[in-house]
Amino acid sequence: MDIALFSKIVKSLLSDNDSVAIPGLGTFVAEDVPSSFSDRGFTINPPYRTVSFISGGADDGMLVRFYALSNKLELPQAEQVVNDFIAGLRAELETSKSVDFPLFGRIRLIGQGRMIFVQDENLEIFPHLDYLEPVSLKSLGEVAEKPDVRGEDKSVDSKAVKPARRKALPVWAVILIVLLCLAAAGLASLAVVGRLAPDFADQFLYNAEQLEILHTRI
Repeated sequence: MDIALFSKIVKSLLSDNDSVAIPGLGTFVAEDVPSSFSDRGFTINPPYRTVSFISGGADDGMLVRFYALSNKLELPQAEQVVNDFIAGLRAELETSKSVDFPLFGRIRLIGQGRMIFVQDENLEIFPHLDYLEPVSLKSLGEVAEKPDVRGEDKSVDSKAVKPARRKALPVWAVILIVLLCLAAAGLASLAVVGRLAPDFADQFLYNAEQLEILHTRI
């Protein structure tokens, strides 16, 4: 086992488990971090998992079982390989005070046997949310405020619209209107004359025989 394979195994186990014990060294612990706001509330950050390291602790045997299953080894053989690797890892820590795990992070020895883990800034161990990215509410606001060209209001300012000119009436319509006005005036005049001088008006309404009959009745 080398450091790259060890890092890959631990990352894989932390994707489905909350902790992975490293025999004789400590335990990697993964914790879920819920979604949060940043940038004064204008950015929504998706949930993720963060990894820390606790010195010491009991061995749960998970690492050995995973290595044995992946390489089709018996448990004693897998345990020997894992223990040899961890012994070399501890020796490297005591010498260099720091060990890098590719695409995973770094363990640092800070004194008195205590160790801390600094995860890689690009570490992703949240399998169901690997493709989620922060969402900026500012960009959404810009989209909402952008005018919709398809629904653009094409109405014209009423002040800029010139009133439509009325079409002139045809000559026959003008003559008809004049005749109707004259007829109405004539009827009105005849009615007035009929009240003031009925005998005079009767001359226009009846013939001689009708007048004679009318005068006889009267």
